[in-house]
Amino acid sequence: MALRKYFSFCLVLATYHTQVLGYNRSAVNVNQTIHVLQSSSVLLECDNLSANDKSKWKHGEDIIFIDKNALSTDLKSTVVLSQNYSLFISPTLLLHEGLYQCIRNSVTVRRYQVIVEFHQSFTSQ
Repeated sequence: MALRKYFSFCLVLATYHTQVLGYNRSAVNVNQTIHVLQSSSVLLECDNLSANDKSKWKHGEDIIFIDKNALSTDLKSTVVLSQNYSLFISPTLLLHEGLYQCIRNSVTVRRYQVIVEFHQSFTSQ
């Protein structure tokens, strides 16, 4: 009985998020989750763009590139845009963690969830 009430509550909560708050599941879909070690590098590819495409890269809610122009962000010194509009991040830091989106002509074409992991090494004395 308690389990049935719990599932009923979850259904009501999911309905509330969808209908009242306007929660959109497609807005959080991730094409790929990437685990990367801290201080290494990662390449986030975007489909090839034509010269007329209006494009941007977002990290979370922050726009980090519009077309080929870098915006002033904390990531600027460690994130480079390649010729084919892919992002190259090096060295990877904890601040690079999060959702990245490549947007072309107002449509998100690629999403990456980047997770930065720490490599701990223990030395014996």
